[in-house]
Amino acid sequence: KEEAHLIYYRYCEDLANGNDISTKRKGLDFFIKKFIQYHTERANNKEKITHKRVEVLGYCLKSLSRFWLEKKKPDLDFLATLHAKEFLSWRREQTALLTGKKISKRTLNNEVQVHRQFYIWAHGNGYSSKLLPTKPPEIDNYEDRTNEPFPEDLYRKLLRVAQNDIETTTNTKRKWSKVNYYYLILLMNGIGCRVIECRNLRWKDIRKGKDGETRVFLQGKNKRRDILIPPRVAEHLERLKLFKKTHGGKLFKWNETSYPYVFNAYKSPRPPKQFDADCRRRWMVSAGVPEPKDW
Repeated sequence: KEEAHLIYYRYCEDLANGNDISTKRKGLDFFIKKFIQYHTERANNKEKITHKRVEVLGYCLKSLSRFWLEKKKPDLDFLATLHAKEFLSWRREQTALLTGKKISKRTLNNEVQVHRQFYIWAHGNGYSSKLLPTKPPEIDNYEDRTNEPFPEDLYRKLLRVAQNDIETTTNTKRKWSKVNYYYLILLMNGIGCRVIECRNLRWKDIRKGKDGETRVFLQGKNKRRDILIPPRVAEHLERLKLFKKTHGGKLFKWNETSYPYVFNAYKSPRPPKQFDADCRRRWMVSAGVPEPKDW
């Protein structure tokens, strides 16, 4: 009887307004399936989301589903309350299913962001009256790893490991990918730019003035900036261009007009959708960088 009263008071407003509450009583997996179907349709229609991103959404929601099961399958509203209070401490105690290692900061941040995205969708469709907090207090210990400066001594080791790996790579396509990543690291460290800005960078965005100074026009998601870069960074870009002329010029007539992006993929005019993260992590492991996945 007491439980019946609690359920009634939870849905009394919807009942008074004549709304159907049967959907709200369904389990989390039902709503996750609808959420994934919605974004799959968007991906099919090429509406600013890819099928790969939809896969990531599904992966990140698995932890929410496990949390829901452990908390005895509450409805979405009560799950939101539990999530805000307990999810981070619960998830910190988990380990990765494949490796058995501690959950990385990056993974935890990605999961929480997708959980918020799911609740925004659920709220917009009337499935939940609650949203997850924009930024729960506990998340402060799990800020984006890019806020932490990379240790200088490890950075030098990382460059040496990368150089040795590139020198011993004989496959041209693999060497091309590794050289791209090596100079991506140099550029990001040299001017503090973001990955998306590097990915969007074109050769025509690099301009050398009469005074010998080099400026670069960078474009991110919602930000554009024009900056003066140090001579050593300009030299890095010239060396990358020389590599592409030497290796790409013979194989597929590489030139700045036909291949306008600085970090273009092998035999492609465009940059890769994702840079070689596995290569980066291998370099970091060889350089002795602790917790490579956190960078």
